[in-house]
This record gives sequence, C-alpha cells and structure tokens, in this order.
Amino acid sequence: MMKRYFFFFSLATALLGCVDNSSSDPQCPGDPSCICDINFENCDYCGDHVCGDLESCTLCEEDCGVCGECGDGTCNLGQESCVNCPSDCGICGECGDGICYEGETCEECPEDCGLCPTGCGDGFCAADEDCHGCTEDCGECPASCGNGRCDAEENCNLCPEECGACPRDCGDSYCIPEDGENCNSCPQDCGPCYEGDGCEVHPGPGCTDCSCVNCVCALDPTCCLADWDAHCAALCSSACLEGCTDFCGDGVCAGEESCVTCSADCGLCVPQCGDGQCNGDEHCGTCPDDCGACAAEDGCLPHPTPGCTSCNCFEAVCAEDPYCCTGEWDGTCVQRCLATGEVCPDPCGNGLCEPQAGENCRLCPADCAPCDRCGDGICGPFEYPEGCTEDCGEAPANCTDDLCVAGEGENCFSCPDDCSPCAVQDPCAESVLPGVGDAVVQNCVCARDPYCCSVRWDSRCVAMATSFCYVECGGPDCGDGECAGGEDCTLCPVDCGACGLCGDGVCSGGETCLSCPPDCGYCAFCGDGICNVDREENCESCPDDCGPCYQCGNGSCQWALGETNENCPADCLCGDGYCFLEAGENSFICPVDCFCGDGLCEPLAGENTVLCPLDNCPTEL
Repeated sequence: MMKRYFFFFSLATALLGCVDNSSSDPQCPGDPSCICDINFENCDYCGDHVCGDLESCTLCEEDCGVCGECGDGTCNLGQESCVNCPSDCGICGECGDGICYEGETCEECPEDCGLCPTGCGDGFCAADEDCHGCTEDCGECPASCGNGRCDAEENCNLCPEECGACPRDCGDSYCIPEDGENCNSCPQDCGPCYEGDGCEVHPGPGCTDCSCVNCVCALDPTCCLADWDAHCAALCSSACLEGCTDFCGDGVCAGEESCVTCSADCGLCVPQCGDGQCNGDEHCGTCPDDCGACAAEDGCLPHPTPGCTSCNCFEAVCAEDPYCCTGEWDGTCVQRCLATGEVCPDPCGNGLCEPQAGENCRLCPADCAPCDRCGDGICGPFEYPEGCTEDCGEAPANCTDDLCVAGEGENCFSCPDDCSPCAVQDPCAESVLPGVGDAVVQNCVCARDPYCCSVRWDSRCVAMATSFCYVECGGPDCGDGECAGGEDCTLCPVDCGACGLCGDGVCSGGETCLSCPPDCGYCAFCGDGICNVDREENCESCPDDCGPCYQCGNGSCQWALGETNENCPADCLCGDGYCFLEAGENSFICPVDCFCGDGLCEPLAGENTVLCPLDNCPTEL
C-alpha cells in the first residue's frame, strides 16, 4: 500500500512541476492585443477566439473572421449599408417608408426620423418654455403676472409662477393629474371643461363661461378634475375676483336659491308633511303621505314595511329607533318591541308555517306538516339555498368565484364550490371543525346558524341538532320524562327542555342583535360604527359612522361642507392667524392671515420698505 501512495504522490509532484504559473493573458490596457473603448475602461483581447463587443472583422480577423466584400451576398454591419453597398444591403427606402435610413434626417424626413428637437425660436411654445425665457415663441408676459393669482389671460407658459408648470406629457392620450393635467391645462388628454358659469355649482370640472378657471384650478386642481362644487364657486368669487353674485356657496340664501337647490346657503329644508320627503320627526304614524302607511302587523316578527298597528310598543320603538317607523320593521325593531314587555301570541296554530318564528314540521306540525318537503321549516338532506330559500335561506351572491367569504354567507354548506368540504364527524360531539358531513343534520343546523358550517361545530350546534333536526344524542334513558343521569338540554331536550338557541327564530334568553343577529336582527343605529345606508345614514345624518362630508387631507378647505382650520388644519390653514406663504397663502387668498404687518414680506402683493416697513422687506425691493 505504501508503494501505491508513493507512486501517486510522485506523479502529482511531477505534474505540478510541469505547470507554468506565469500568466499568458495580456495586461489590458497597454498590450497591443487589447482593443479598448475610448476611456480604456472596457477591453476585449484579440486572440481569445471570442469576437467581443469592441472587436470587428477589421480590428481582429483572428476572432471575428475575414471581412466580407460588397457583392458577397452578406450585409456586413459596421462596414456596409444600403448607401455604400446596395447589392448586399438592399436599396435605401424613400422618405415616408417608416424607417429612418442612413442619409435621412429630421429636417429632410420627419415622417421617418421624427421631429427635430424644439428650441426657442421655432415658433412653438413648448412645455419647457415660458414668457420669461422665450418671448419669441411664448410672447410677452402679461402685466397681471405677479399679482398672486392665475388670471384669465395667464397660463402655465405665460405665468408659471402663478399658474404652475405646464404638463410635460400633455397630448399622450393619458390624463395624469399628478403631472398637473386637467381639463384646463390639458383638455386634449382630460377632456374639455364644463360649459358653464364659474359662479354656479355644476356637475362637471372647470368652467368655460368664466374668467376664474385658471385661478381656481391653480389653487385647487380638483375643481378641474371633478365636479365644480360650492368650494370651487366660492374660490371663483372670493380669491379669484370673478365678481359673482347670489351663487350657491356664498353663505347668503338669495335669488332663486332654496333649501332644495342650495342647502349650503339656505340650510336643510324644514320638514313638512306632504312635501314628499319622510324626514324630521315624521313617521308612518304621523305622516303616512310621506312615509307610507304603517303595517297592519304586530311587532313580534320582522316585516319589510314600517311600524305596526297591532302592537302596544309602537310609540316607544319609534321614539328609540325612528327607522322602524320610516323604513322597515326589522329584527332590531322586534328586539326593541319585546324589550318593552310586548306579549306575543304563540304563532303555532295560525295556519302559517313561520320558520322565522322558530316553527318547523317537528315543533309545529299544525302549521308546517308534512315534513320532508320544501316549506316544512327544515332544510332537508336534498334541499339547498339554490332550490329552497324558504327552508335553507338565500344562496350567497358570489358563490363559484373560487373565494370562500364567510362574511357573504359562504360556508361548506351554502357554497361547497368555493369552501372546503364540511368535516365528517359525530354531530353529538363538539369539534373545532365546521360541519358534520351528514347532509340530513348539516343542512338543518347550518341553515339556522351558518357559524356551525363556517367556523366550528360547538355545543349550540349540537343543541340545534337534537332540538330541531331529529338527532338523538342522549343515552338509553333519554325520553323517559326525567332530566337526570348527565342529561341536559343539549343532549336530551325531550326530557330537559330546549336550550335557548341562536337561530331558533326567537330573540330570547339574553340574546341581542350583537350576540345573535339571526334571531334579533342586525344592530343598526347611529354610533354602531357602521354607515348603514339602508337606514339612511350618511355624512350629514350620522358623521360618527359615515365620517364628515368634507375630505380632510385633500389640500382643499371645503368650508361650505363644514371644514374649518379647527377640524382640519391640514387643509384649512387660512384663519389660524399665521401666514404660510409656502403653503399657498397670501394677501389675496387669505387676507385674514396675510396682511401688511404680519412680519412676512410679500413683494407680489406690492409690499416694500416704503409701503410696508413693518414686514422687514429688503431695501433692494
């Protein structure tokens, strides 16, 4: 073995001794074989059998091969072209063929080579030119430039310091507000401004029959992007000196304005029965002409119309929750009615199968028999929301979109196409998994309480299975009339009585709209954190839920909508006692903050050491 190791060691030593450690590669730059760029930063080595980016057949025939000749059928780029070798490269095209061939220029052929770079003196006032730097193209600056406003005769070329810089990409068919494009600055991309007066509110951006559009949209670009609202009209009249009279938003209710046409000036209309609007203190009992007639129902069950004529709780519920007497009598209204002590009759025996009252063919055969049919109050094994809404409820609207959204009522029972299959497990045992896999039990339970098929199968799901869905979970003594031996309402309701269950259609046993919406209805009142449009909540009637009507943070002080420097100092700097020139305030826009004596020199407002010595203007001004 030692001899074998010695042989390999000797062989390796001999081989290593034959290696020349000196490098044969040239040192670039400097070596004659190096082909480098003009800065000698990148080099190719002629002779490495690779035709590099800097090499050609002329500079390195060894790597790139022999250069071709005109007439060999190959257009050798870098040497030949349609000009010096049309036999290999083809005949150069004519101007207008869409290709800027060698010999064509932007002056001789702009169709192929594009327009030549513009410059001052070309007769076109480009986006990067203005009246200060290029009067040849843009004309003289208007005399009004410098008064602090973007007046009608000014624009981004004539007075960029007041009107802002011109959009650089105007004309590319894309309206990009971030680049300053709007109906006034770039109508070819954003569309024309609204044909209307700037003193009036109108449903469209800007105004064409006005002289204030430049000024207004320089102060608030949204006025030339969205509707011309009361704030825009107010800017037009005040800061931009349009001279408007009797316009909506001026704070004076005059002319043809009314509470209907201009609530900003005239306030909200005073409710009057017969005006066609159910508002104020009106409800179905006090003004059926506006609110509709009250329902001829008791207050014990939900119904889609307001009020109840066969109940004793009407006045109390209407005072606590007006929506119950102006909109509909929903589950929340039922809860409020029962809380007053309303005595509700047993619905069983009235000839109507009412699942919403907890009836089904098992609990109330007088109304709901026979079983095993759509309309028996139980969602049977072959019934689903798509085919039997009476027993199984409404099918989710977006089922089959491959997204399982529990908030939309989707679960393994109501939407198996989107949600994972329900678990196969014992319906008498609690589980952290939803469903049980047995269609008979699962459909019946989950139609009453979707939680059992969307979250987990808990004790309440077991109780519903035994109470309503024919499942026997008790021991051999269940049914003897005695609640004993570990029996309870969950496992043996026949002996121990039914548990108070969410989903039984009756709001009882401490259930509320928060703990059991299926029985008690969903809470809906101003202050619940939800802007409920169905209950006519909006930014005016319920700002706690819907937020303020104005948009704090959009850079525009919407004082006509209630925005002030107190509730939104980010937008409404004017009026806070400080003149912020860098935020756009000046003596024209905000004279309450900016004036001679505020300590800030405003040359654009005419302040200087002579006219306003209190503001410390430099002597040279």
